[in-house]
Amino acid sequence: MAQGIFGGSEVRTWLLATALSRFPEHEVTCIVFHHGQESRERVGQVMLVPHSFYRSPHLLPAAHEKQAHSSWLDRLWGRLEQSIAPLLPGNITINGHTISRDMSRVYDDVAADVYCVCGVSNFAAEVAAYCQRSHRKFVLLAASDVDFALDYRRGSKHVNPFGSRADLCHYVLMTADRILTQTDEQAAFVRTRFGRDAITMRNPIDLSSRILAAPAMSEQEKVALWIGKSDTVKQPDLMLRVAMAFSHIRFVVLMNRVDPGLFDYIAGNKPHNIDLIEQMPFPEVERLFTQAFVLVNTSRFEGFPNTFLQAGKYRVPVLSLQVDPDGFIARYECGIVAHGDMSRLMHGLAQLYTDANFRERCGNNIRTYVETHHRLEEKIDEFNQILSAIARCD
Repeated sequence: MAQGIFGGSEVRTWLLATALSRFPEHEVTCIVFHHGQESRERVGQVMLVPHSFYRSPHLLPAAHEKQAHSSWLDRLWGRLEQSIAPLLPGNITINGHTISRDMSRVYDDVAADVYCVCGVSNFAAEVAAYCQRSHRKFVLLAASDVDFALDYRRGSKHVNPFGSRADLCHYVLMTADRILTQTDEQAAFVRTRFGRDAITMRNPIDLSSRILAAPAMSEQEKVALWIGKSDTVKQPDLMLRVAMAFSHIRFVVLMNRVDPGLFDYIAGNKPHNIDLIEQMPFPEVERLFTQAFVLVNTSRFEGFPNTFLQAGKYRVPVLSLQVDPDGFIARYECGIVAHGDMSRLMHGLAQLYTDANFRERCGNNIRTYVETHHRLEEKIDEFNQILSAIARCD
């Protein structure tokens, strides 16, 4: 098993891939980062193929080592390669950005009818360009509201919070054969900002899975849960402020190390009532929800977080600083939205901690919402129909 970080997009992709593979008309392959695994590996009915160009960081030399071995000749050769790259056979160029034959070879090897990518990014542009050249179908699955940013324009070299170029993101949105959004609000962004149609396909959650029985906990023993990455979008530093204000509540913070400096800051400044966990297998993450009385979200923006679905699965109310996809938290009373106000977030946590009836009502409401709108069996039927239809198109 690869020792890397994963988030909601990876969970969603694997859930869709494994469920789709049960349909006899589909052969499902996932192209994954290279972690040193064998060339191909079958897990259940899904084939995993490593992308040799994208290797796990632990397989690459450290930056200072690469710099130490770099000479003026290496740099000169690098500039020469960059200048002649668009002329080399098999390479693809988008807005001055070259996708080498080595980068796209794996897609030829897989030889799929339809290629699906989660999120608008430089990587998605690579797959979109390959599909355009090879006359194959490309389906974009939205991963975040930032996938539809206003500054995604042709010719723009602006870089989004995740390091992807705005002009390449624009290319992805304009060339995708289908755009599947997580929310109706995202679909409206696609129409009004990019003049394209989109299909809202809500994220799936498997409600039938079971975790190992956890020890029974009283309501007083349950924890406030925060799950995310150590980056400025998730704003984990705000969780420190919340925990410091509620020293009598135990907080569990599961935070993947993405920005090492921010991770170290959180680890070095956390109060005694925060248990910080860097990594955890997915089944154990599920167990955390059985121990929580609230899921706290401090992100600046999201798409539809998978953690919200997990919270619904285990009847855990959501306390969100400002993220409320399609307004479901407020509309169905699935928790509390603070609308960016930290004092309202603090007040909301106090209410959810002390008011057992309100907490139970919110927990039941979010479970009902998830059962009604996100059940895996219904979402995979919908996904199957979309992919089968596009595969039949000329």
